[in-house]
Amino acid sequence: MLEDNAKVFSLAVSMLALTTQAFSMLRINKERALEELENDWTCTMALAEALQMHYQVPFRVGHNFASDVVSKGRKNGWLPKNIPFETVRKSYEEITEKLEGKSQHLPLSEQEFRGYLAPENVVRSRVGTGAPSPTSTSKNLVSIAKQLEQDELWLNKKKKDLSEAAIKLDAEFSKL
Repeated sequence: MLEDNAKVFSLAVSMLALTTQAFSMLRINKERALEELENDWTCTMALAEALQMHYQVPFRVGHNFASDVVSKGRKNGWLPKNIPFETVRKSYEEITEKLEGKSQHLPLSEQEFRGYLAPENVVRSRVGTGAPSPTSTSKNLVSIAKQLEQDELWLNKKKKDLSEAAIKLDAEFSKL
């Protein structure tokens, strides 16, 4: 049982080394990555969240609206950058009629609508642990550095304790 566990640990270390090597060879083409994000509806949740946070639109209205816009966009081959804004407005009116019992006007301008769907907006506006915003990333990197420092102190203490224990064990063994 112990031998099997040791082998698993050894293989895990090897896997991490290979993963590190793979990531070190990774090159990101920022322009191509942005193009890929802009050619799909990956940032649609940001639209629903913006409606809820900035315009007090109920959660289910915002998310049903965003889902409807995506469905219509995909059905017609439209992307966030070229979906007709009139279609977007009509979708909001239909969703509010269905869910609220009264057709309402979309509280966003076309510029705001397209801005909320921009990948850059998602990066800038997401904050918190693990979020991509520059502020969050910097804060998280500082936190990780502090944790690494604490882990290294703990590890060094354990190494020292083990070394001292080995010396003491050798001394006790010599007495026997």
